[in-house]
Amino acid sequence: MNRMLAWSSAALLTLSLGACGFHLRGLGGPLKAMPFASLSVDGSGAVYNQVLVELKRDGRVGLPGKGVAADAVLQMAPESTSKDVLTVNRAGKVSEYQLTLRQSATLIFRHSDDPVPLNVVVRRQMSYSEQVVLGKEQEEAQLWAGMQREAANQLVRRLAYIQRPQTDAAAAGPANVTGQP
Repeated sequence: MNRMLAWSSAALLTLSLGACGFHLRGLGGPLKAMPFASLSVDGSGAVYNQVLVELKRDGRVGLPGKGVAADAVLQMAPESTSKDVLTVNRAGKVSEYQLTLRQSATLIFRHSDDPVPLNVVVRRQMSYSEQVVLGKEQEEAQLWAGMQREAANQLVRRLAYIQRPQTDAAAAGPANVTGQP
């Protein structure tokens, strides 16, 4: 009887989550089309490498090789990181740190002079204890790696929502249009 109740409640929970539109990230609905067909990515660092991995995995946009013209260029600045003291215990020793990763990038469309700035900030809190220094160093390294993946993921998702700038000919409208028959 208990097993039947457990299965019933699990099924009810699954159905209610499906009915409200819940889905795991990357597993729901069609992806929004990118405003460009090909993208060249310039930069260096861990977030740059993660952006390339995300774009290759995504498949919505082509990544041409060096020397090949792309519809848009994503220029990534070096990421900046900081580790700030968040809380201190009564003895005056650090008990929590705040890790911050900032990534700036600029998207430039091929036939446009207006760059589109992109900025991503990812923060994490990390508790600290002097008794487990080695474990905390490993935890910090894992947090930084996760933050780099998240920053890259956010940049790629934001690329899909950028509006492609209109060219001068398209913005001006049809030329020499008169209302005469």
